[in-house]
Amino acid sequence: IHVILSKPQTFMNLSGQSVHKLMRYYDIQLDNLLVIFDDLDLSIGDIRIRKSGGSSGHKGMQSIISLLGKNTIPRLRLGIGRPPANIDPKDYVLRSFSDQQQQLINSLIPKVIEAVESFVIDGVNTSMSNYNYKSSKE
Repeated sequence: IHVILSKPQTFMNLSGQSVHKLMRYYDIQLDNLLVIFDDLDLSIGDIRIRKSGGSSGHKGMQSIISLLGKNTIPRLRLGIGRPPANIDPKDYVLRSFSDQQQQLINSLIPKVIEAVESFVIDGVNTSMSNYNYKSSKE
């Protein structure tokens, strides 16, 4: 099994350009693509794997959907939670996590790695069944 891990170096709202070029160059089929991104709508520490869907307002995911022309893109969403009322979401996603938040994120990394491995080996349905959970359950 060959796996390519890519982190686009474009602006977030241009992520689709990098993904599109990568998929064309390596002849990657859509069902073999897994987009991983942060999500304000999930509590910090929660992960969700989906086969398809909208961008949920995420500019990078919207760019990918627009350039690929489909929303049937497997994705792994990493919860970062909503910002406090006095902080703009644009600023919130760019700032560093608190020590407590960082500890929670660090403890989640092994689960994310397992979920990605499951996606690669077993496919999206199995990875969804096994890894869609809330951190409070752990």
